[in-house]
Amino acid sequence: MRRVWLLLAGIGVLVLLAGCIAQPKPVRSAAPLINTAPPTETVVAVPNGVMASGSFRSSDGTTSGQFEITNASGHYSLTFSHFRSDIRSGLVVSLADSAVSAKQCGSFGASEVVLDNLLSATSVNQAWPITSSNAALNDPSFLQTLIVASYGDGSSTSACARPIIAVATLEWRIPETHPDLVVRDGGVANYAWGTVTMRNGQPFTYLTHQGDNWSQIAKRFGISEADLTWLNPIRLVEYKPRVAYVGQVLNLSPANRGDSASRPLHPDWS
Repeated sequence: MRRVWLLLAGIGVLVLLAGCIAQPKPVRSAAPLINTAPPTETVVAVPNGVMASGSFRSSDGTTSGQFEITNASGHYSLTFSHFRSDIRSGLVVSLADSAVSAKQCGSFGASEVVLDNLLSATSVNQAWPITSSNAALNDPSFLQTLIVASYGDGSSTSACARPIIAVATLEWRIPETHPDLVVRDGGVANYAWGTVTMRNGQPFTYLTHQGDNWSQIAKRFGISEADLTWLNPIRLVEYKPRVAYVGQVLNLSPANRGDSASRPLHPDWS
């Protein structure tokens, strides 16, 4: 009889243990955190060497040449070879952040190189640094067009003081430098009160609000301040890096770096 009671007691203990195992402790769901530190992401360094190249020729054949854009440990240079022009008054060469037609008047982008006093049949073999106060030029693949325009002497009577002579589309060979960058809107927060527009279910642009702060805007979207700067390389040159300006449209799409609405001034500033 004692053995039966011991057996029954043992079974009871097993049942109790099984009951404990079958009923795990409840887990509290953590509330979503807003403005948390951005996750660690991969930033791919651009290799040294030729990153873009091409050639250009004016419609009348008076100006032509070849070019390369090279990277040397983050320092980019624009090099011309076999550059020839019959224009004697000097030329302006610039890199634009948008597609430009040779029919347009001189449209100048983030970098401009002035080639003065180019004489007939002159061949230019020289490198010029592509410089800017904008740290986003560590990846200049947002630049889309090389422009050759006539600088002139300022006495032009035409409507365009700097007519474009020739253009060339830049085809970059730069790897994706921010392959893990994901932008998500964490919602309106202090110092990030602006308005977001969406495209294909993803944040596309951000309209800054009075009192916005660059770092808080970045935190709202779960990215770093450097990421936000990289996403917006075509802000006006006189703008200080990592400063939010009221009424400016910031780009939030990695695929839209060279085609955002961040260049125009707010109407109240004009």
